[in-house]
Amino acid sequence: MMYLHFKLDHCCFLAGQGNFSLIMDVFKDIDYRQPYSPQDYPVFKSPSDNLYIQYSINTSNPNLVVRAETCRATPTNRPYDTPQYVFIADGCDKDETIRHYSYGMSSVHRFSIQALRVLSERGFVYLHCDLVVCHRYDPNSICTRNTSCSPRDRRDVDERSQDVSGMYALSFGPVMKGKESADKSAEAHSEAVNARLVGSLIGFVCLSVVLIGALVYMIHRARRPRSDPA
Repeated sequence: MMYLHFKLDHCCFLAGQGNFSLIMDVFKDIDYRQPYSPQDYPVFKSPSDNLYIQYSINTSNPNLVVRAETCRATPTNRPYDTPQYVFIADGCDKDETIRHYSYGMSSVHRFSIQALRVLSERGFVYLHCDLVVCHRYDPNSICTRNTSCSPRDRRDVDERSQDVSGMYALSFGPVMKGKESADKSAEAHSEAVNARLVGSLIGFVCLSVVLIGALVYMIHRARRPRSDPA
């Protein structure tokens, strides 16, 4: 079965705000230096790995910032397909493995989530986030909300002012499990074999030292002159 790379970004214009583009990527590690390229897909992850996700707004308007309203995993590249695993809702984290690496009113947001939480029984998923563009100086927008979201924050969702743009669905995938897990198992097996070889070598060296010592002692004893009986 062939899995094609799928990525959905947005380029938009807002009256009075100018042009902007919205981008979402998954990166190879926590340094966020190298995103996966189209040629890297499908991306293989073991269940214990983290997915390092970044979404951002590219604009010449310094007053525009972005925030994820909802993020979810689905078995297809359709953003609202079911079944789905929702890990961010109303701008609030719904999964305890999420870790944020950026905060507050920002044009770039970074977070990670454990792959186990989003991988479906099929072994592959597509990830989608509905992004909201906010005005930096709007104190009531979703972009000001803390990601952990207290009960008070949740009650205030309907009381928030309207954000400037509505929502934009961004997607990427597929993310699959299996191959990298096998690679890690092979690596672990190789390390175990190497450890056994090192242990055997150390044991052999120790035994050799003991045998050589015993041999030297026996030779030395055999060469000692015997005293004549009186």
